[in-house]
Amino acid sequence: MKRLKIFLLIIVLAGIKGWAAGDRIIPLNRIPQKAQAVVAKHFAGAKVSYVKMDDDLFSKTYDVVFTNGNKIEFDKKGNWKEIDCKYSRVPSDLVPAPILRHISSQYPDLYIVQIDRDSRDYEVELNNGLELVFSLKGVFKRFHD
Repeated sequence: MKRLKIFLLIIVLAGIKGWAAGDRIIPLNRIPQKAQAVVAKHFAGAKVSYVKMDDDLFSKTYDVVFTNGNKIEFDKKGNWKEIDCKYSRVPSDLVPAPILRHISSQYPDLYIVQIDRDSRDYEVELNNGLELVFSLKGVFKRFHD
């Protein structure tokens, strides 16, 4: 009997998690206006492959994936969290100026192909695979392991 109760509890908890969390394909016009503006301004020539909304229990994110392989992840307010341009440059207008200055002065022949932003720092990947970490103010902190 005790095993049955534990088993049922696990089933119920898994069901709640499954109900609360989920990835759904949505139209581009269903993402926040701020995110739509970023896509329209900085990726105007790129064709959107699909838009996915990831609705977890405590957060909601939106992934815009382009047919050329580029991807942008936005938070629930429409702020970008990650920009991944596999085969091209991340638009310079989306990169903080101090980070751009550091990259152009230290690595003049390289460019940013991916940038991640979280509550602590920025992680930047260059087209040669080098990964750097910057503070939220754009100050170089270290190389990424």
